[in-house]
Amino acid sequence: MIVTDDNNNNNNCSRLQQAQEDVEEVKVIMLDNLSKADERGDKLDDLEGRADELLEKVTQSYFSQDDKHKLYYTIVVTLHCVLAFV
Repeated sequence: MIVTDDNNNNNNCSRLQQAQEDVEEVKVIMLDNLSKADERGDKLDDLEGRADELLEKVTQSYFSQDDKHKLYYTIVVTLHCVLAFV
């Protein structure tokens, strides 16, 4: 009877130790995943900032809608004047 109790204790200790090792392994993996997710978040923030800067540059380089209408009107008037003199 004593032999089986010792054997059960060893089995229980072995299972407990294995469970603790598994938990530690999962903990390490989860911490690694959290670190990677944080890095990804930082990279996405940088990318969003760069996209905003690019959008700002693009919108500055094009005419506004009112400017386009004014330019179109100027071109039409100029063409009419040129055609009137020819």
